[in-house]
Amino acid sequence: MVIANSNAVQGHDNTQTSEQKVKATHNDNSHVKFGVPENGSSWVDIFIQEMMNSSALHDARVRAMRMLEAFERSVIGNYRQSEEHEIASLKEQWQILLRDNQILKRAVAIQHERNLEQEDKVKEVQQLKHVIGQYQEQVRTLESHGYSVEAMLDAGSPAFFN
Repeated sequence: MVIANSNAVQGHDNTQTSEQKVKATHNDNSHVKFGVPENGSSWVDIFIQEMMNSSALHDARVRAMRMLEAFERSVIGNYRQSEEHEIASLKEQWQILLRDNQILKRAVAIQHERNLEQEDKVKEVQQLKHVIGQYQEQVRTLESHGYSVEAMLDAGSPAFFN
């Protein structure tokens, strides 16, 4: 009887110790990434240790349930943190794209203004070329009639400039 009581007490101690170990493992691993063991083999090691420390089938079931709940919390926590990180990354990329879009819009507006100015200058140059052509035609006509530009300038003829 003493042996049975000692085993029962030891089993009870093992249960308490095991529960404390699970909590301690969970708390100790809080410094590990996402608050849980980093890889599957760590979870397996903890699970095996818990099963080995169980005193009876009921104790093993309770321990397995606690470990599976802890694993579930771990997976959900990892997923949420990963999702939050991805959302933050996408928000940052979105902000960069918005900023780049604003820069491109300004660049397009500036380029459009420059193109309009260039078109105005091209029109002005074409008009001036047309006027020069008319003057050159007038000079040729006058020269063909025997007038020279120098003679007209010397005479101060205002007719030439009309």
